[in-house]
Amino acid sequence: MTTERNSAEQLLDVFLYAPVGLALEMCDRLPDLADKGRQRLGNQAPAARLIGEMAVTAGRKKLEDMLAGLREQTSAESAQPAESPAPADDVVDTQSGEPFGGYDAMTAVDIIGRLVDLSDTERAAVRSYEASHKGRRTVLGKLDQLDGRDG
Repeated sequence: MTTERNSAEQLLDVFLYAPVGLALEMCDRLPDLADKGRQRLGNQAPAARLIGEMAVTAGRKKLEDMLAGLREQTSAESAQPAESPAPADDVVDTQSGEPFGGYDAMTAVDIIGRLVDLSDTERAAVRSYEASHKGRRTVLGKLDQLDGRDG
């Protein structure tokens, strides 16, 4: 029975009395602790603020440079003329097996833009390749739409 009481008392000490005592002690000593922290860090705070401001300024400059580069790249890409459709003899790129050169690097939007200009045979090659590789529903759906309109 004394072991149980000791255990119960120890649990009360650890989980009730100690936290309450700590909170009461903190209330009493809070002004002293704040003064002590201010004395230790008071001299370093202006330097830390200066370093922080420099880091933010440098980060902002780097971000603005990156955005300017992206804007230039986007405007340069939009100024380039649209790519002409693939010639009939380039339906399948024999080295890579792609329906036309650079197919794997193209986005679905780029591919869909070229589908209208392809013949039925060329679209069949695109469908076969797309279905066995990336399987993009947008490309396959556009092929279905075009084949339904043509057939």
